[in-house]
Formats: sequence, C-alpha cells, structure tokens
Amino acid sequence: MIHRPTSLRFALIGLAAGALVLFSACSSTATAAPGTSTAPQTSTAPGTSTAPGTSADAVPGFSLPSDDKGLEALLPDTLCGQPSTKASMSGAAFGASADPSFTAMLATLGKTAADVEFAIATPNIAKASDCRDLAGIFRIKGASTDAIKAAFVAANAKDGTTFTETTVSGKSVFQDTSQPSITNYAYFKGDSVIFAESKDAASAADLIAKLP
Repeated sequence: MIHRPTSLRFALIGLAAGALVLFSACSSTATAAPGTSTAPQTSTAPGTSTAPGTSADAVPGFSLPSDDKGLEALLPDTLCGQPSTKASMSGAAFGASADPSFTAMLATLGKTAADVEFAIATPNIAKASDCRDLAGIFRIKGASTDAIKAAFVAANAKDGTTFTETTVSGKSVFQDTSQPSITNYAYFKGDSVIFAESKDAASAADLIAKLP
C-alpha cells in the first residue's frame, strides 16, 4: 500500500501531487496511517514494471512504476526496521497528469515535466503499523540548487505554508510541524529536493541521516 505522503504539504513537492495518483494503491487488509490519505486501487500503468524489492506485493496484480532504479537506490532500504517499498517515475510518464501549478513552476526554471524524475520509499505498514517514516526525491535535471530553493520558498509564500529552518543530522532542512502526528522535512542538494516525514525528532534524525 502506498500512501500519499503528508510531506507533500511542502508546496514545491505538493505541486506534483498528480504524479502520485498514478501509483497510489490500497490493500484491503492495510490500515491508513493517521494524517495520510489513500487513493483507490488502480491497475498497472502502461510501461511500468516491478523491480525486485520494490513491488506492492500486498496488492496482487498491481505493479509500481520503477523508471529510475538509481534514484530509488538513494533512498533507505528499510523504514522502521522493515524493508521499504520503493517506486520511481520519470517526468515523461506523469507530465500529462501533473498539477498545472507544478508545470508553471518548472517553466520558471526553464524546465518541463520531461526534466523531472521522482522516487519515493514508503514503509511496510502491514509489518510496522505504527511506522510514520517516509522519504523521497524530486530531481529537476539541470536546475541549480539556488533556483530550486527560490522556487520552493516562493511557492510556500504563495500557498501560506509555514515552515522553519533548522538542522537535523547535520543537514540544513525546512521543517513543517503543522500536522499533529507528523513532522515534514525538505532540503536541497544539487538539482534535487529531498523530503522526509517522521513522527518524532529521534526517528527523523535517523531517517535523514540515511538520505543523501
């Protein structure tokens, strides 16, 4: 089961929420984590495949897209002590369904959906039902760190999302504590936005330490 992560409340990430709809699935035996939402079960999207260790095994007949295994490899193999479920998608695959505001943001960077790659790692809630960890990466190929950060800050200002800047595991991150049971984090490296969510400071520190 893949949850639509509450870390998508960070405006830059939230602009691409449409991409997640294409590989959001829900098992009838799984229970949604507080503060998350689920999408109806869908069939395998054309052109997607299931890579070892990244398939949604709890949903027979459903395969998660795995367009960029290299990007997936940057994400933790385990979350809350259990193997994570990973998926990735190229911009070309979700460009048609991307939120228009996301497309507009890309245009300000001189980019299109074809320049975007996305990967996410989610917990196995069937074996770790109280796990609230999640991590992902948006890569906007060729965009500078400063330009992406400026777009993020501008989008947050327009959206009204509040955040604070802090340091976690030696990394300078943006932190959003507006959710009662989850804290969201995002930071910038190279041409990527790396994001995470966790239930408490100790879990967040451990998770963010594992990220690039």
